[in-house]
Amino acid sequence: MDVRLTVTGALVAMACASGVHAETYRDAVRGWSIDLPPGWVVASPEAVKTMDDQIGASFKQGKGFTFIASFSKSKSWAPSAPYVIMQFTPSDFSNASREDVEKAFQALATTDIGRQASAATTGPVSDLLKDAKVGSAILDPMNRVLVTFDLPGPPALKGRQVGLIAKDGMIQMNWYDLAEKPIATPAEFDAMAASFRLDPDRVWVPGTGGGGVMSGAVRGAIIGACVGVVLMLIRKFRSKGA
Repeated sequence: MDVRLTVTGALVAMACASGVHAETYRDAVRGWSIDLPPGWVVASPEAVKTMDDQIGASFKQGKGFTFIASFSKSKSWAPSAPYVIMQFTPSDFSNASREDVEKAFQALATTDIGRQASAATTGPVSDLLKDAKVGSAILDPMNRVLVTFDLPGPPALKGRQVGLIAKDGMIQMNWYDLAEKPIATPAEFDAMAASFRLDPDRVWVPGTGGGGVMSGAVRGAIIGACVGVVLMLIRKFRSKGA
């Protein structure tokens, strides 16, 4: 299967999706919500599913995460900076302690996530990910997972991830923008990150340990964030007939 063709199909579906203005977006199924700054629009569920299905075709043995929503400043939604992809990575956090989660991050401290993401994928996605640079994952006092990552491009892109730990996995806000001249303002990112929240019954309460948290789950969450950043570059290459 030609991955470039399948990814292009996803981009077409997203570009045709009608944008819906929203002040607060809520996912009642997975129990989270986020406030959107003025001018941001929501991709249709059909467009997000198409993107998720098609990007999955680039993985050799399954991707282990799901893209569940997308937001952009473009009214004809397509992966052009700035954009946000929301992601769910399942894992059993129900009895995990903060130490369990921190150990999972420490296991990745010497790991080249970009290379691992490249090795797990094929085609143009693999080619673009091999030079991705991922910063250290941090678990802040609010139990949010904070990660930054860069892709040289061109154009060079900057990504930031804010992950919330729920009992059954991590729900992430993956933010993408141009690295040298960002289009979105810092205030827009800060507002979205601050408003990103779980429903009360979904909030993870650290347990006594042994919750089954593995470094593989955390790795999958970060790889998913890296994969999302290549969508704009694939669109750019396809527009040139590459």
